[in-house]
Amino acid sequence: MNRGRRRKLNFCKARRKKKIAHFMYGGDIYEHDHQYSKNKVHCSCPMCRAKTSDENGENWKHSDLMKIASMENQLKEYSA
Repeated sequence: MNRGRRRKLNFCKARRKKKIAHFMYGGDIYEHDHQYSKNKVHCSCPMCRAKTSDENGENWKHSDLMKIASMENQLKEYSA
């Protein structure tokens, strides 16, 4: 990937995180826009944590579901 493509992706990433910060906190978190592409926006809203489990056990990543199923199968085989 060349520098121009990476720069564009970083700009889009920073813009998305800045919108999340404005929505959740009502303003800027970081002083410069470049910091959004380098740092994390710590938020626990469903929009930000869509790829992890919530309180009800929903929204698991596919790889996590496969790991859980594998562990359950191993427990069944061990106990049988």
